[in-house]
Parts: sequence; structure tokens; C-alpha cells
Amino acid sequence: MTYQGVTPQTAPQRTSSSAIIGLVFALLGIIPLGLAFSIGGLLQTSGGDRSGRGIAIAGLSITVVQIALLLSWYFFIRA
Repeated sequence: MTYQGVTPQTAPQRTSSSAIIGLVFALLGIIPLGLAFSIGGLLQTSGGDRSGRGIAIAGLSITVVQIALLLSWYFFIRA
């Protein structure tokens, strides 16, 4: 039952656990797991049922930068 001027409260969205785990692995430098969980977090948040899309993007971005640094070290600095 709703009263005039009062809207019913909805349950808050749950944050994607894959996005959080992906960010943690990315910050720890564990590239394969950071990449996998961040992509999983993006897929979970794409439907709008869960929040945490920004967290998944941050984890993915950190992982991509780590891959770029690793490849640049391997091909340019190491030689």
C-alpha cells in the first residue's frame, strides 16, 4: 500500500563479487586471474541486475596496463 507522496523502498543492488575479486587480483599483479574475473564482472553487471561495473572496468584497465608494461619490458627494455 502506498501513501500519497511516499514511494516504496527497493532493495539496493548487490555489487558483483567477480568485479571486486578481479580488481583485487589486478592490484596484486596476478594478471590471468585479474583479467578473467574483471571480464566476468563486466558480464555480470551488463544486465543491470548488479552494480560494480566501474570496479570491473578499473580491474580490467589495471590488468591491461600491466600486460602493456610486461610486453614493453620483454620486447624493448630486456634487449
